[in-house]
Amino acid sequence: MLTYLLVLCVLGDIAVPHSEAGCLKTKPGLYSKGGGRKTPTVAPSADGAQKIAKASNNFSQRLYREIALGSKNTIYSPLSIHTALSMTSLGAKGDTKTEMTSTLGLDVFTGEREPHQAYNDVIAQLNAASNVTTILTANAIFINKLETVESAFVRDVQNFYLSNVSTFDPHDPAGPERVINEYVEYKTRGLIQNLVQPNVVTALTLMVLVNTVYFNGSWDRPFDKDRTQPADFHTQQGTIQVDTMFDTRTMNIKRNFHGADVGELTIGHGRFSVVIVLPHTVDGLADLENALTVPGRVEELFQDLTPVRVNVSMPKVNIESTFMLSQPLIQLGMVKAFSPHEADFTGINRNGNIFIKEGFHQSTIEINEYGTVASAATAVVIEMRRQPPAANATFQVDHPFLFLLTDNRLRSILFQGKFIQP
Repeated sequence: MLTYLLVLCVLGDIAVPHSEAGCLKTKPGLYSKGGGRKTPTVAPSADGAQKIAKASNNFSQRLYREIALGSKNTIYSPLSIHTALSMTSLGAKGDTKTEMTSTLGLDVFTGEREPHQAYNDVIAQLNAASNVTTILTANAIFINKLETVESAFVRDVQNFYLSNVSTFDPHDPAGPERVINEYVEYKTRGLIQNLVQPNVVTALTLMVLVNTVYFNGSWDRPFDKDRTQPADFHTQQGTIQVDTMFDTRTMNIKRNFHGADVGELTIGHGRFSVVIVLPHTVDGLADLENALTVPGRVEELFQDLTPVRVNVSMPKVNIESTFMLSQPLIQLGMVKAFSPHEADFTGINRNGNIFIKEGFHQSTIEINEYGTVASAATAVVIEMRRQPPAANATFQVDHPFLFLLTDNRLRSILFQGKFIQP
C-alpha cells in the first residue's frame, strides 16, 4: 500500500465535498452494483445547488494548499467552512463582500441573494438524505446579549440557512463559549468538543456564527472484520504495520489519473462514497496534490470510472484535525474581512466597527469495516472595535487613599483627609 488521498462525497446531481484521511473532498456520481454509474435516484437539483457544489469544491482545493500541504494526516470539511463563511458574507458590504464572494467562488452568481438561496437548496437536499444514511448539517448564530444585530441579517440567516438564533452572556461565570460548545457537541453527537477555547469570546465579541456537519453511513458492502489484520503500509520514512481491511469486490475504478489510480467505495445505496486517490509511487502524493489545484481538475476525478473486480486492501482510518482559518483565508484573498479598520460588515451592525476576529474549524473521521463516521464544525467570531461598557467593573479600596466629605449643593468640601492604614 501507498500513501493516499481520500474524498468523501455526495453523489448524484448535487455534489457536496467532505474531506478525509489523506485530506480533501469533492463529488462523484451514482454507483450501480450491476456496473458503473446510472441515472440518479434523487430528483435533479437546481442549477444554483450545482454552482455551490462547484464553488465549494474549488475552494476546497485552494484551501487545501494553505492548510494541508506538507502536513501529516489531515481532515477538514470544506462544506462546513464554506457554509459558515457564506452565511457571514450576508452581512458584508463593499470591498469586504467582493473579496469574500471571490474567495468563496460565489461570484459565479449574478444576483446578490442567489448564492444564499442556492445554499438553502443544498441544506434541504443534504438533510433529506437521512433516508439512506445519517447526514445532518446545522447552522446557528450566537449574539452577545448586551449588543444588537440588524434584524434583516438575522431574518436572512434564518430563511436562507435555516439558522438557529441564540444569545450568549459575555460574563457567564462558566465562560461565554459554553453555550456555543454545548450546541456544537450536541449537533455532532459528541465528536466535536471545545471548538471555541476559553478567552476567545469576550465582552468585545458581537456574534459567533456556527456550522456543523455530522455524517454516519454504512458501506453498501461492509468489510469482513474477521479478515482485518496488520499489513505493510509504505511511507517515505519506511514501512510500518497498520490494521488493514481486505475484500474481493466489484468497485468503480479509474487508472492513471495524473499518476494515480482512483477507487470508489459506496455508502447509502450509492448516494455517498469514499473516493480513494492512490498515487503510483510512495512519494507521489505531493505531485497529485498540486495537480488537483488546477481549476476543474477535481471534477475529472469522478468521470469515466468503470466497474472492475478487484482485491481491495485498505487501512482503517481515525483522524482528528483542528485549524485556525484567518491566515489561510487571508492568503486566499479574504483580507479586509479580518482587518479591524477595513472590514465592512454594516449589514450585521449598521454602526460598523466590526470584523472577523478568527475562524475555527475542527473535524474528525473514522473509517472501519462497517462504514464511515465524520463530523465537522466551524465557528466565525465577529469582534467589535469599540470598548463596550464593563458590566462587572470593580472599585476595590484596598490600599491608602484620600477622602473628602462634600456638600454637593454648595459644591463645598466639608472635610478632607487621607487613610494610610487601620
